Amino acid sequence: MKQRIYWIDVVKFVAVVFVILAHVVWVTEQSNHDGCGLPANLMTINRIIASLGVPLFMMVSGTLLMKKGFETKADIMAFYRHGLFPLVVTAEIWIVVYCLIALQPFTFRELILNMVLVHKPEVHLWYVRVIVIYYLLIPFLNRLRINGKWLFVVLLALVATFTFAYNAWLIYDGNLCPTTPNRSYFCYLIYMATGFVLARQKLSLKRLCAAVILLLFGGAVLFLTLSRTDYFLWYDNPLLAVMAISLFYIIRFVSSCKMEKCVVSEVSKMSYGIYLSHFLLIYVVGMIVKACSLNGISFYLALLAVLMFDFILIWGVKKYAPKVCKVVFRY
Repeated sequence: MKQRIYWIDVVKFVAVVFVILAHVVWVTEQSNHDGCGLPANLMTINRIIASLGVPLFMMVSGTLLMKKGFETKADIMAFYRHGLFPLVVTAEIWIVVYCLIALQPFTFRELILNMVLVHKPEVHLWYVRVIVIYYLLIPFLNRLRINGKWLFVVLLALVATFTFAYNAWLIYDGNLCPTTPNRSYFCYLIYMATGFVLARQKLSLKRLCAAVILLLFGGAVLFLTLSRTDYFLWYDNPLLAVMAISLFYIIRFVSSCKMEKCVVSEVSKMSYGIYLSHFLLIYVVGMIVKACSLNGISFYLALLAVLMFDFILIWGVKKYAPKVCKVVFRY
């Protein structure tokens, strides 16, 4: 059994909570235009916090994957077989489930297009494409990082300019949708490389203070820009990147303290399964929001309920059908 790295478990725990928050925000806005009784400023804060989940996940991926050597072709094929293939199998199971639920009308042609990742049956499954792309590329990116260090740095600089810097310019220019799916796919390389670098840094109080200041500064400026102009917030936003990178270091630092580890570690192990399956419960939240007049407290109760019921579901399947749980939830 692989030894767990506790601070990484904490990062994944926080990330999956933020992802669920993002989709509670999404279903609330889709189902009830008054924001579920929450003030507009509070909804903006929720959007910002929720958007930190995926960057945290990508930094964890960088931490774990970019340290691998991939010295031979056999190493690469073993990684694809044992690392990528099980994730794809689990993702395909959930793609079929969501196609059966969400496709109207259902056709086998559309099912195939979803299974080969040309289309997606639900909004959160774009992440499967990102996982497949970067798992396929990571052996070659690692070889470039090891054998052509400066070429790798130049690549990162070009990607940062093409994504984060260009996004900032478009926001400054008043563009309400300063990103595109194709362009934003590149920004995850920056998150992965940053996670790899930060995981190797020695912990220090000075760096912690700098991270806290950057987190607060980035959050404040991002909140002010979104309050002034309600543009589309995505993961190639430079202020969001500053916040996510800072939070990653803060969690790593704080997690070096002694605390209860069981729940955090278990949710971390479940995080991929939770990411894929929680949307079933998001459907239920959407129906409740449409049917009832909910207040702000109910909004956060919905977040906790989705996390709690998904945790119980996966834990129950693990207890009574561990082999099924491994395939369906990767837990």
